[in-house]
Amino acid sequence: MNGVNSYAAYDNYYSSTVNSKSNDTKTASGRKTNSSQNSVSQPKLSDKAQDLLEKLKKTYKNMDFMVAGKGDDAKEILSRGTKEFSVLFSEEELEKMATDKKYEKEYMDKVQGAVRMSEQINKQFGFGPSSEKGNITKIGIAFNNDGSTSYFAGLEKMSENQRARMEKNMPIRSKRTQVSAASIDELIQKMNKIDWSKIREEDYTNHGYGLDYSI
Repeated sequence: MNGVNSYAAYDNYYSSTVNSKSNDTKTASGRKTNSSQNSVSQPKLSDKAQDLLEKLKKTYKNMDFMVAGKGDDAKEILSRGTKEFSVLFSEEELEKMATDKKYEKEYMDKVQGAVRMSEQINKQFGFGPSSEKGNITKIGIAFNNDGSTSYFAGLEKMSENQRARMEKNMPIRSKRTQVSAASIDELIQKMNKIDWSKIREEDYTNHGYGLDYSI
């Protein structure tokens, strides 16, 4: 996506998603196990599912792969993504992928399709760093328990002066927002309808560029 690499310096403020172990049980939600997070679910994966997760991370280095347990908030988990693309599997879907190569291929074809589409969005629909529509900075894909797929996009708009400050690693102010949809077409429609005049410019000094899907 056009303009994504220029934010690389800000990604360094956040570490990549990390898998942790608790009582020899593998977890893959991207959360560290500690007393302050006991209320947060920790998906427990089989060895096959964990191995598949690690394989995907090594194969697709430009993506963050995460796993959601029952009751987890997809938006919250995706907000921790530090890379250009974030992919969220439900625990059940990843387990099925790990035991069914055809099913794994089916899902990864969906991921690759979304990636190809996102790479064309800026070019075809006029998004970019200098565009009045804003710049697409992150794409998130979530595979839900019911087999459906949800798409998320983070966008930013900043003035030319602020872009120059960013290139010099100086404090910046910008407008940021995010949209979600059940299809790529719906995602594009929502992005085209963003009213930037209603979004407040904020200070993002010393902030990483993980997506905030909490709105």
